[in-house]
Parts: sequence; C-alpha cells; structure tokens
Amino acid sequence: MSPRIRITISFAALLLILCGPGIGHAGDAAADSGSDRTIQTGDLLDISYTCRLPDGAIAATNREGVDGDPSQKKAFIYARPKDFSTRLITAGQGLAEPDVLGFRSFEAEREGRIARALVGRKTGVTETLRISSPEDAGLGDDRYLKLALSYTVPKVKNLVPELFRKINGGKEPKVGDRTEQPGTGFVHTVLSVTEKTIQYRMDVIDGAVTETPWGPGRMYNVDDKYFRIVHQVSVGQMVRSGPLVGKIIKIDDQFFHIDFGSPFGGAELVCEVFAQPHKADGGGQAVGNEKEGEGENAKSRI
Repeated sequence: MSPRIRITISFAALLLILCGPGIGHAGDAAADSGSDRTIQTGDLLDISYTCRLPDGAIAATNREGVDGDPSQKKAFIYARPKDFSTRLITAGQGLAEPDVLGFRSFEAEREGRIARALVGRKTGVTETLRISSPEDAGLGDDRYLKLALSYTVPKVKNLVPELFRKINGGKEPKVGDRTEQPGTGFVHTVLSVTEKTIQYRMDVIDGAVTETPWGPGRMYNVDDKYFRIVHQVSVGQMVRSGPLVGKIIKIDDQFFHIDFGSPFGGAELVCEVFAQPHKADGGGQAVGNEKEGEGENAKSRI
C-alpha cells in the first residue's frame, strides 16, 4: 500500500475517532437544549410569563423588561414581583391549597393554572394560554368584604425635619409656609417647628384624585382638622388586597361590597408563557433572554 493511501485511510479513521459519536446525531444536541419539546405531565420547567386581562392591561409578569416598560398598561391588581427570576413549576401539577386565610392567592392559583395548561405544549417557544379560575363555593360568607364608600383623614401631621425637607424639595421649614405637592393634590402648611419635629396641616385641592388600596379616590376638605376621601368604584371592578384579588359586586348608599370567592376576580387571563426544561443546577435562564415572537400556538382554556 502506498504511503499516500495509508495517510488517507489514517486521516479518515481519525475523523471517525474524533467526530464519529456526533455524526448523524445533530438532532440530539437540539433536543438537549430543550427547544421544541412536547411538555409532559411531571416535567420540571422554568417559566417566564406575562398575563393580561381581557382589556390588555398587564395583571402579572416576571419579565423585567415588561415591568419597566411605561408603554405597557398595568392593571390596578398588578403588583411588582420581588425578583424577576424564572419560576420553577411542575407541568400538570395539582392546584395549590388555600394559602391565605383559607383563600387561594392570585399568584399561587395563576401559576398552578399555567402549569396545568402547559401539558401538551412546546418548550422553547412562546405559548399563549387562556386560564380562568372558578368560584370556590365552599368559602361561605367569609368571601365577602364590606367597606365604607368614604372616610375622613386627619390633616395635622408630624414629621422629623429631615423627612419634611425630603418631601418638600429640601426647603427649610418656616411657620406659615405653604407648599403644594405637584401631582398629588396636597398642600402643606407649616404650623410649628422644633429641633425634632415639624408639625404641618395637609390640606387638599377639592376634587383631586389620589390612589387608595381600593383604587382611585377623590379628596375634599371637611374643615381645618379633616379631609374626606370618596372611593371611585364601580360594580365589576377588580381590586387587590395583598395576595388576594376580588371583584366589587355591589354598591349602596354607604358601602361597597367585594367578593374574594374567585382567585382571578372572575376574569379570564391571557398569558404568554415561555417554558424550558429546568436546569438541575437551579440556574434557570435569565428572564428576558428567552426567544420571543415565535408565533402563537393553539390557545387552551381551563
């Protein structure tokens, strides 16, 4: 055998030795990346998602770019997450047990419904899911909360000088000074100044709107001691109290009534979800780096 032939054969053998295990298995590498796999019950997944109400307002997200985008309308029930890491779920898992005073929280119910709806979908692409949560008929009257339509607030407040300066743009307090707080509807009047305490009266611009835990409210001066906040609520409006979401079901002369019987306040959520197989080292892909815009697959309803 000529040296040239021996060299050629040796080179071919070297290729087989170095590359043989990978020849014909390019698809396995893609599969190992978790792209375009069908999700099965029991799969551990890292997910990022954005859920919207029917009007398009964002109800929840763990994507920092969505949270920080001022052009994306946030629903009143939206609460900024503590962090923007991916969420670890088990596909097809059972729904969470009541976790807040016998109620199912908005977060736990939302992620439980997403976990169930992902079975049969694909990893590595953005799936669009429609999820809802039925009322819990077993809650009884504990599901209802009655609140006053309006309430009074004392005007006279005390602050330490440092904090007073901070909210008044660094201005040194002097008795009789009046300072309007831009965009708030409040006007501060300094009543007394000591080394340790600034006492001031917090008047309001009549009819100005302020945010309350239950949505917007209009403010009106009552006298020198009090102002009144009147809730601007409507039947069907969704509200949030800590981890719970409810819906206003009735308004009478003095009160409005909230029903916390459904974890979603009776609404349907439309969620864009990106899932990938959970990494054993616990290091899920950073939220915001997933492949977005790969098309909307068939929607599911649960």
